[in-house]
Amino acid sequence: MIGCAQVADIGTMPWQTQMLLGLLPRDGTPAYLNENGTLKIEYVDTERVLYHGLCAYVDSQVGRAVGFIDDMGLKEQTLIIFLSDHGSLLFDHGGPNDKHSFFDPSWRVPLIMRFPGTLPANAVADFASTVTLVFPKRAPSSCLRCS
Repeated sequence: MIGCAQVADIGTMPWQTQMLLGLLPRDGTPAYLNENGTLKIEYVDTERVLYHGLCAYVDSQVGRAVGFIDDMGLKEQTLIIFLSDHGSLLFDHGGPNDKHSFFDPSWRVPLIMRFPGTLPANAVADFASTVTLVFPKRAPSSCLRCS
């Protein structure tokens, strides 16, 4: 639960967060739309820049965690699994970051696994399943490529 003392400026929080916390009315024009219902390009561009910055930050932190595991000598006995619960539309289909759709950007999620000696190194799957990643010799050649 976020307390008022923990939030320096509620106005700087994303509008979705403000709305979910009950700080904005659920009716009216969303912050990403002009009065005529068209997207505010500046808003969309800012959201996309912030998203990519967040991705870079998460990538850096995952790298730190993996580096720590390696530095501690635990690489060979540690299974690492990293995934997300949903993708991000980023206004690709005219709406905000909606995860309640079947558009490709919404349901594609990162899945990174590492377990030396068990999982194939550097395997990349265009459309992955656990079977594809664990048993790559049984996967159709169109699904798996090694780099």
